[in-house]
Amino acid sequence: MPRKYVNGEIVKVYYTTRSQHFEFMGKVTDYADKKYDVLYLGELKDARTRTHSFKTDMVFKCWVYELSPLSELFIRESMPTIAQQSFASFCKDYISGNRWYSQSTRTEKCIWYSFKTKRLLDEDFSRVFPVVTMKDRGDYVYDY
Repeated sequence: MPRKYVNGEIVKVYYTTRSQHFEFMGKVTDYADKKYDVLYLGELKDARTRTHSFKTDMVFKCWVYELSPLSELFIRESMPTIAQQSFASFCKDYISGNRWYSQSTRTEKCIWYSFKTKRLLDEDFSRVFPVVTMKDRGDYVYDY
């Protein structure tokens, strides 16, 4: 059976489970058992909405109906602005101490978030953070 998306393709993802939903830009990395493995690249909304800051790169197992094509124009023109706004919001929360639990968590998140922002600004989606976490549909994704 032919696949709709190929490895390395940049897609828009609306990942939903009973307890969570994420809307993000991702890169298809693999396809197995009728599910796509999608690497989380960055949020698709501006900094005023709630964003997710992880400590590592996340790979989500997604159904085909959760993926949609993302235009090259959006990636080139809108993503740098969204990445900069998101990073500014993250830094503001980091400095003010909002939503933080421990110093080690703060440092890990800061390192990953700066890596993610640099990857989006450079449009080098082949870069992968040294630590990658696979998340299945039943796993709860913690944001702290």
